[in-house]
Amino acid sequence: MLTRHAGRELVLQALFNLDFRGEKNITPESIFQNIFKSFYIEESGSGDADDFAKKLFNGVLENQENIDKELSKSTTDWGLDKTSIIDRNILRIGYFEMFFLDDIPAKVAINEAIELSKTFGQKNSHKFISGVLGNIYEISGLKNKDSKKK
Repeated sequence: MLTRHAGRELVLQALFNLDFRGEKNITPESIFQNIFKSFYIEESGSGDADDFAKKLFNGVLENQENIDKELSKSTTDWGLDKTSIIDRNILRIGYFEMFFLDDIPAKVAINEAIELSKTFGQKNSHKFISGVLGNIYEISGLKNKDSKKK
């Protein structure tokens, strides 16, 4: 069975693959399944983290247009379109977790995104990810939501 962190890595790889290929003749589900099988075949199953990965992947794709629009507001100096494919997809995952998954505190989503960027991003990607998601956290009112969960 996957851990949630490993599930996030799987989702990042699938989103990267979709974004990088830009092909319309392959379904997102087939990309997800191929990556799931090739990287996690021995660990996969029907556990909570596996379901979490599928929910995260589908949720990011279903809400990508809105997520990108909101992220673009916080990356105006650089632009989401100029952001590396890895960083762009880490931001999408982090944003989705922050705003669409009530069981995950926003600070946890930000920390997980930072960890993904340290593993998969460039040397200073974690600073960029932290800055963008941290800014969104501060201005969005999520800080108040997180403090109520304690």
